[in-house]
Amino acid sequence: IDVDLFQDEDNRALIQGIQMFYRWNGKEEIKLEVKKEVAILIASIVNSKKFLKIIKEQEGEKVVMCTSLDLFAKRNRKAGFNEGKSVGKKVGLDIGKREGRNEGKKTMLIELLKTKIGYLSKETIQLIRSCNRKELEQLTKQFVMINNQEDILEILKNCLN
Repeated sequence: IDVDLFQDEDNRALIQGIQMFYRWNGKEEIKLEVKKEVAILIASIVNSKKFLKIIKEQEGEKVVMCTSLDLFAKRNRKAGFNEGKSVGKKVGLDIGKREGRNEGKKTMLIELLKTKIGYLSKETIQLIRSCNRKELEQLTKQFVMINNQEDILEILKNCLN
């Protein structure tokens, strides 16, 4: 919309502010000062409660759109960072728990096999420790059929095929 089509200063500022909001990339400086009432209309039209809150917090009858948008961007970046940090922490914990359970299963299986067979070589222990989830499940399911280290190697060999 061509803002020059509007004679009323407030209407022109409203259209400029809305266009600016949607075009703003966070880098360029915006030199638009509008009445606080117009800024509230802009925030309402673009449907941003956060932006509206920032405008309402500002003192005076005029609002510098650059300052308001900068504050809006900073708060959104901070909120995004905090959300990313929170999600990352949760994902990390979930992965850690899963890996911990797998390591616990491997340790338990090694101890059970040592008890059953009597001896496991360092190579066999290392092979079990390097098992993926599928291989570990196969060893666990076929535990009763394992009588020696060769049986372990055969089960793991079959997992690869």
